[in-house]
Amino acid sequence: MKRKFIMLSLLISGTPGNHIDVFLAPFIDDLQLLFDIGVETYDAYAQEQFKLRVVVLWTINDYPALGTLSGCPYSGFQGCVVCGQETHCIRLPKSKKQSYAGHRRFLPYDHLFRRQKKAFNGQQEFSPSPEPMNGEETAKVLVRQFDSTLYDFVHVEKNMGESLTGTVLNVPGKTKDGYKARLDLVHYGLKPELHPKIEGNNTTLPAAGCTLTKEEKDKFCETLYNLRVPQGKEIILDELDKLQEELCVTSCLLEKHFPPSFFDVMIHLTVHLTREVKLCGPIFFRWMYPFERFMKVIKGRVRNKNRPEGCIAEGNVAEETIEIFSEFLKKMDTVGIPPGNHNTCGIQIGVDSSSITDGTPLSAAKLVEVSAEPFRKAHFFVLQHTSEVLPYIKRHMYFLQHQHPTKRKAQLEQEHSNTFGHWLRKEVERELGGCRESITETMRWISHGPNKNIIKYDVYAINGYTIRTKACEGKVYQNSGVSVVATDTHISKEVVTYAKNTYYGVLQEIWVLDYHFKRIPIFMCDWVDNRNGVKRDKLGNTLVELKRLGHKGDPFILAS
Repeated sequence: MKRKFIMLSLLISGTPGNHIDVFLAPFIDDLQLLFDIGVETYDAYAQEQFKLRVVVLWTINDYPALGTLSGCPYSGFQGCVVCGQETHCIRLPKSKKQSYAGHRRFLPYDHLFRRQKKAFNGQQEFSPSPEPMNGEETAKVLVRQFDSTLYDFVHVEKNMGESLTGTVLNVPGKTKDGYKARLDLVHYGLKPELHPKIEGNNTTLPAAGCTLTKEEKDKFCETLYNLRVPQGKEIILDELDKLQEELCVTSCLLEKHFPPSFFDVMIHLTVHLTREVKLCGPIFFRWMYPFERFMKVIKGRVRNKNRPEGCIAEGNVAEETIEIFSEFLKKMDTVGIPPGNHNTCGIQIGVDSSSITDGTPLSAAKLVEVSAEPFRKAHFFVLQHTSEVLPYIKRHMYFLQHQHPTKRKAQLEQEHSNTFGHWLRKEVERELGGCRESITETMRWISHGPNKNIIKYDVYAINGYTIRTKACEGKVYQNSGVSVVATDTHISKEVVTYAKNTYYGVLQEIWVLDYHFKRIPIFMCDWVDNRNGVKRDKLGNTLVELKRLGHKGDPFILAS
């Protein structure tokens, strides 16, 4: 979206406060007209009239503005716009704030946490999770005629991050585990081991489960500094229900170790994130990051603080004028649209990426000549995963068994790996001399082998993911981790068994093999030894030790 279209200014004299709906009333009337009746509009392309209708899918605003705009309560005992009247909220008399704990309601009915008392509020929880209101129910309770019950993820992320880090690091003014929070525990008779201890004129607060020592704080900050997260991950609908359960369990674990004052409405709203994704798709389409960044652009145009409105208006006029002229110059970047982060052309040294079978390269291409052994392994890997080559694999194995009848299965497999590429090329050439029509174009080129010069990339996009090599990782994103489910072949005393295993590794290089008629991308990875480098913790999470490498004889996987 161009920057000039990102925001429509509404000039209001004075400060409307909670009565901004008065200024929006004409806008609401127009939307109602466009939705119910529509207006006759001329289509210049089709050269015909049609009836234009409009619908508002959602609005983008922070949480207090959501309540002001729609008329839903956003604080107090009904502070959750999704739970509504079934919001679980208690008043903390000492901290003088509301606490929105009670996330055990969102767990499965037979979950272990529902029966625990001491770790939570001293009672078992068997209440069902609240059902969100439908459209008719929402229309009955709304004060105003504008329904917008989607909250902004940006402020949920910001406020929860500040509360969590402030409490864990015990930052003055940011922590939610202070003296008043402990007095609330005394008031409700919860967790007596955390009650303040008064000894004469001194009052001490016992260490809670969320309290960190100085060494633990250093490790925590170092972990955050070195953290790398995936980029460009696609949404898998089948995994949203599992993610929702993990969110609820995480909220309950926080209730075990954090005081009730920690759970403000922003902490509670996280349990509804997957619901929003199911309703409206990816969150980045409706979060406030672009608007918050654009506010910085607007503030940067102010040169005279006595006349900020005039400075902003003059800056907008100047930007629109420059943009109009830039549209007539081919090599000038359009104002308001940031340049792309990826080099998608890949033609710096004459390499065409249009014939690549899977994915799209996002960095410049490099032509490299590799040594014979990894080149042979890469070619053999492609042959193994080409359906038209499978009959030749069986023929070659049959040939080796008759040529070396005394060799074991493992030795025959190794011989097959070393000699199959050369044997296939000779076999196809022999068949071409007899009947050319029986050999497909794919077999002609793929048996000949790829070009000796390998095309390498650092960044690649495929299957909704942006993949980077280990050497090309940034300071924020980590996209070099790969996993693959493969069928293993185990040979022991002439007995061959097959089993499926999941392998984890790190992407080192992205190769594209040029077979003349098409280019096939493959990933060269360092694989972790499954015996010593992969294990599961008590919570069922898979822990991978990337320094314990194995399976060095088979480093390649297909990019797809």
